[in-house]
Amino acid sequence: MKTANKSAQLLSRYLTGEIGERVWNRIMKTIDFSGMSAYERQAYVRFMNDVADDGGLQLRTVPQPAEMSSILQDIRF
Repeated sequence: MKTANKSAQLLSRYLTGEIGERVWNRIMKTIDFSGMSAYERQAYVRFMNDVADDGGLQLRTVPQPAEMSSILQDIRF
């Protein structure tokens, strides 16, 4: 799927049923919970699209909000 806007691409995957409701809810909760910057959100959305490209997003492949927060703390300067 070639889309310039990765957020739109992820939304399109959800709207077409490629991403299930539970997975979508976890992605949205993770973005809302972790206090990501705009740049970090873009990177996260790009990563989720890459995971979807590599075999599909399953609930187990999407980090919990607390896990993502911990990851962000580790990589922030």
